[in-house]
Amino acid sequence: MRNCQFTQYHNTARLAYGLLPWLEVGQYVCTGELGEGRYEYAGARTKAHFSIPQTESWLVQVDGNVEL
Repeated sequence: MRNCQFTQYHNTARLAYGLLPWLEVGQYVCTGELGEGRYEYAGARTKAHFSIPQTESWLVQVDGNVEL
């Protein structure tokens, strides 16, 4: 069995804002830590999250995402 010497850690910073009770938009910035304290930019994305909240008449919460 091979011993892997290369390890990556991925970090994501997220800023989100609720526009409506059922709609949130967010911006994600991703980085990767490549070892020895070296970081690299790994991309960014914008995400819209929508949901139908759980109520007494609707016992299931439904969520969805759209990513750009």
